[in-house]
Amino acid sequence: MKLRGAFLIGMAFGVMCGLFSAAYVMSSSAQALTSSCGARVGEAQLLCVTRETNKAIVATDDFDHYGIADVWVEDPVDGKGDCEDFVLTKARVLQQLGWKPSRMQLAVFGYGKQAHAVLLIDDKYVLDNLTPWVGRWKGYGPRAIGVYPIEVARSLPRFTPGLMTASIAAG
Repeated sequence: MKLRGAFLIGMAFGVMCGLFSAAYVMSSSAQALTSSCGARVGEAQLLCVTRETNKAIVATDDFDHYGIADVWVEDPVDGKGDCEDFVLTKARVLQQLGWKPSRMQLAVFGYGKQAHAVLLIDDKYVLDNLTPWVGRWKGYGPRAIGVYPIEVARSLPRFTPGLMTASIAAG
């Protein structure tokens, strides 16, 4: 019985270490996105980054994927993630292409009974994993719960890659 408990604790620790380290490793997918969209500029580059990222990451619920409510990962190594993983990956790729982080915000919305995150650029453009198009912020439908500069979103305890409870995200 004690051996089984020690094994399960060790396994859980290994999974958590893998989740946290995955957030800081630059995988080949972000590098490929940077090179494939690098020749474009402006809105055409935003369109390329959103389309290519939406193709590169398979939308997967965190509970189904990790067995826990919410994990935020930038450039997921296994190519699976949910809305905030798309946002963080798109922001990283755009930064590598020369876009300043000060131009980017993570916007969280109430979307039905769930929250949904999108990347907001210059308070004008919306990059959303639910569409291959670059939307306009002015006409965007959902009501924002919170809008965070991308660097602030990365530094807040509740928005760092890793665990985050749904109640904290909604508050």
